[in-house]
Amino acid sequence: MAIAVVATAVVGAACSASTEEEGAERHVTPPAEARDYCALVERFYGRLDQFVSDTQQELGGDVSDAEFDQRLVGFIRENQQLFDQLEAAAPPAIAADAAIQAAAFEQVAVQGDLTPLETPEAKAAEDRTVEYEADKCGIVVE
Repeated sequence: MAIAVVATAVVGAACSASTEEEGAERHVTPPAEARDYCALVERFYGRLDQFVSDTQQELGGDVSDAEFDQRLVGFIRENQQLFDQLEAAAPPAIAADAAIQAAAFEQVAVQGDLTPLETPEAKAAEDRTVEYEADKCGIVVE
């Protein structure tokens, strides 16, 4: 779940996930313990891509970082149930990382800012889940 990538991205460059790598399709069949998680991750990235696209259309290229960040907080609040589902479905290999990320998302929703996603623990958990998602789900964050 690479939401911090979007939080630090320059508006105008979309964050997206795909099952393609270097122009060639990458077909990965997730292991049984990861199937539900991988399906939820795909749903998350679909929603995230739609959020970025909608925000760029609504605000154009003149959006401030503060405005984008507040919209991102709103996106996180709206998707809290999905983050809980991701945590519950996380395979054992990344269960602790998914819990760290879910807690960070909850803190963002409560606090109203993105700083919980910027802690070393949250960033390390994100790195490990993104790597797992690429390897086991075939989802590559661009």
